[in-house]
Amino acid sequence: MSEETTNVIIEQTKLMQLDLIITIQKMKIKELDARAETLRARSQMERFRLNQMTNEFKGLEDGKKN
Repeated sequence: MSEETTNVIIEQTKLMQLDLIITIQKMKIKELDARAETLRARSQMERFRLNQMTNEFKGLEDGKKN
């Protein structure tokens, strides 16, 4: 095998490694996006619950005043 062929194989191998690294990073980004979406949904649910509890409390307070 010539030195040129060896160098081409080495460069192709490096490119394949970089391609794998990029693919893995993209997968990690997708995972983080999914986690962020889950946290946004939880936060929205908690805000809704807090608003409900606040409204219930205000209703109780209004009931005491009358």
